[in-house]
Amino acid sequence: MHKNKSIINNIFFIIILVYSGYGVIIFRNPISYIGIFLLSSFVFYHNKIRFNKIILKFMFIWSFYNLLLLILYKEFHFGFYIRHINYFFTSFIIFNIWEDRLFIKYEKVMFFFAGISLFFFVWQIISFSSLNRLMDLINLNEVGSKNCFFYTLHFRTWSDNINRNCGFTWEPGPFSLFILIAIYFNLMRKGFVLKSNIVLIVFIITIITTFSTTGIVALFMLLTYYLISNSELTLRRFISLVFFASIFIFVFLNTDFLFYKILSLFRSGNTENILQNAIRTSSNTVSLGRFAVFGVGIKDFLSYPIIGYGSVSRLSFLYSNNIEANIVSGMAMIIGQYGILGTFFFLYSIFKSSKLVALKLCGKSRYAMAIILLSGTFAFHLQTFVFLYCFILYYWFVKSIKVYK
Repeated sequence: MHKNKSIINNIFFIIILVYSGYGVIIFRNPISYIGIFLLSSFVFYHNKIRFNKIILKFMFIWSFYNLLLLILYKEFHFGFYIRHINYFFTSFIIFNIWEDRLFIKYEKVMFFFAGISLFFFVWQIISFSSLNRLMDLINLNEVGSKNCFFYTLHFRTWSDNINRNCGFTWEPGPFSLFILIAIYFNLMRKGFVLKSNIVLIVFIITIITTFSTTGIVALFMLLTYYLISNSELTLRRFISLVFFASIFIFVFLNTDFLFYKILSLFRSGNTENILQNAIRTSSNTVSLGRFAVFGVGIKDFLSYPIIGYGSVSRLSFLYSNNIEANIVSGMAMIIGQYGILGTFFFLYSIFKSSKLVALKLCGKSRYAMAIILLSGTFAFHLQTFVFLYCFILYYWFVKSIKVYK
């Protein structure tokens, strides 16, 4: 019985993790919200987990928020409601099953996924045609990128001849963020030692193969912050840090997907001019970079500053002006969709959880996890990655502080 429970829990862990990467097309379909809720309910019952005050408060406050949206805006969207219930409910279950073992469990599972991704990535480089034929046979997507649950073959591989490691996520950037969290847990357990730490080496190689601007910049910030906060700054360490920083800066300034990409995003145009031109010319589609989209988020925030527009997307600036644009930044979306209350709760949870996780792992890098999560939220819609709520809401779930061994 115990063995069966362990198998079910491990399968649940992997499914929720892969689901959060949205590499499989069904995972991007709103019908999946119901499937995840039912699966979570089964695991909840199977493990005989009990509700506590925290999870009940989350569900009550979220239900009240949606009732308020209904009263104010005359609309209720069940998909929006149940999706957020899954954020609370599913992460609550995972936390209750693994508790303090969650960190090393996550690290081990991500090491497994990193190894698989490197295997497919090397195959992709050596013999793209054979991998492409295999992916056609087991493809879990309908159009664009191809996915076999464990790995995504990005469409730009054959359209632009660009090889990047997507892992189980829909594109390389989000995968690098999942790896970064595992790197942080590994650093806190073993320190920044490469000589005998094959796990850390594999993780770093994996991030490099994603060629993700966000992932590599966040990796540099994580390692720099870790070295500064966990070590006495002796002359030797200072020289090592300067040497490490110099190499990164050189690579950063001379690599297309780092400095030049960020610079192009800065120069992508004035948000107001782009939007006004779209309205004036009736051009429905506009392109907004990760920095420019904050202008849209601020417009929505100023219109609905307290609770945001929630699920009522017709109230958003883009929708009301018939403009099609993908808001790629999760933070830009959060400030407009959830207002000051939702934004404060999200940021407060991240910083409090980051400090508590560091305390659990006996480390001094209190804001390391916050660096990773905020980097991901700025660049992607990290707030929709169900599994990561285990870490975002960790502060609220944990009841006592124990030393992690």
